[in-house]
Amino acid sequence: MNPLLKRGFWLAAASALLAGVLVRPDAAAQGFAQGLRLCVGSVLPALFPCFAACSLILAQLTPRQCRATLLPLSWLGGYAVCAQLTARAYRRGNIDTRRAGLLLCLGCGAAPGFVIGCVGGLLLGSAPLGWVLFGAQLAGNAVSALVCRPLLPPSGRRRPCMAGTAASATLPQAVGDAVNSCLSVCGCVVLFCTVSQLLQVLCPLPALYAAALSGALEVSAGCAKFAALGGAVSVYGCSLCLSALSASVWLQVAALLPREISLRPLALARCVQAAVSLGIVRLALGLLPGVAPALAGGANRLVVTERLPPDALVTGTLFLAAVLYKGYKTLYNNKYNYEVNR
Repeated sequence: MNPLLKRGFWLAAASALLAGVLVRPDAAAQGFAQGLRLCVGSVLPALFPCFAACSLILAQLTPRQCRATLLPLSWLGGYAVCAQLTARAYRRGNIDTRRAGLLLCLGCGAAPGFVIGCVGGLLLGSAPLGWVLFGAQLAGNAVSALVCRPLLPPSGRRRPCMAGTAASATLPQAVGDAVNSCLSVCGCVVLFCTVSQLLQVLCPLPALYAAALSGALEVSAGCAKFAALGGAVSVYGCSLCLSALSASVWLQVAALLPREISLRPLALARCVQAAVSLGIVRLALGLLPGVAPALAGGANRLVVTERLPPDALVTGTLFLAAVLYKGYKTLYNNKYNYEVNR
């Protein structure tokens, strides 16, 4: 995109967001609160332990072992964990830009806990449907990686190992990296929840279009609204939301990855992945027994999307404690450097 057009686009978007907040502050506050509840109830309990654990695991492995574990960990942790693992392996010099792009095409997707448990079991009312969606996601990733492999950058562009990377073997460093990553992810979630709520209030749309808009902005909200529609469209809509990843996810991935890793191959791969996933889901709907009754009751089923169980409360408390500790260490180091340089 032309730099001038790019600056104009972001200026217009920021101005529109500011105008929406000033016109409907109640809607903005509601979206902000919804984003915070989503972060504390779902995002932080799922991602914060995974970020810290993956950092510790990678720090203990040799480069070959690291490359072998990147894809399974990405499938288990989801798109944000995949982006963080890709960035960390690239900064350590374990993979080059080509392997980083291939890993994103193969491993970037929603975590099985979200797809099977939340989307399938909770929203659609059928755990087998969740397995179908997750299997279709993995199959779509594999096909899209094969299709887009010729478009990846050539091998050999590998960043030298950064000084101090070995220090990530310590628990405080792993926790600090996890805090930074979670702050980036939660900031994106809160922003797009606010934008979505403002658009729903300022521009009311029919239920189908409102669900599509929510899915384009934030994947979990889009899946919840498509599931409330009922029927086969709810499954197809959830599949498209999981494939498109939403603007919130794209911003999270871009915030976690270094600039040397391009997102263009991943964008093309997600288009291929969406077509493959929809084909698999359509085929499975005719073969999977017991799905029709679950889909028929979708429009009248109560969908509960907010909770604060003990695990979320404990994880949120630990995350806030880690943020405060990191802030204290940063202030202490700045004060020490100031005293030394005087």
